[in-house]
Amino acid sequence: IFFRPAMALPSGGDAPSKAATSRTDAAAVFVLALAQGVSGTFVYGFLSDMVPTFSDLGDLDDAETNGAVLALVSCFGLGQVLGTPLWGWLTDVTAPRPVFNLCLGFSVVAVTLFGLAQRFWWAC
Repeated sequence: IFFRPAMALPSGGDAPSKAATSRTDAAAVFVLALAQGVSGTFVYGFLSDMVPTFSDLGDLDDAETNGAVLALVSCFGLGQVLGTPLWGWLTDVTAPRPVFNLCLGFSVVAVTLFGLAQRFWWAC
């Protein structure tokens, strides 16, 4: 789905190779998948320790902490579900490479801001 098939070279001419583009596209998709995996597994591991430190939630028992963690995970999933069509449309309208770079940049900023969150709604 992400890759264009390699085109045959016309006879008698030196056309640029599509293999380099395919490798670059594959590397970009790999980095995006790695960033998704890291943000998902790395961040989720700290949520149960992070939620009780939010100043706007007060003192929480275990069940309330689990509910707040579930709400944060749901916000993350909702953002993915709502954002995916936007990124797909933007990729269709523009070139895929700038959209991949934009996604990587937004991922770095979002995970950093999430880690610095002091309030529940800022994290969500």
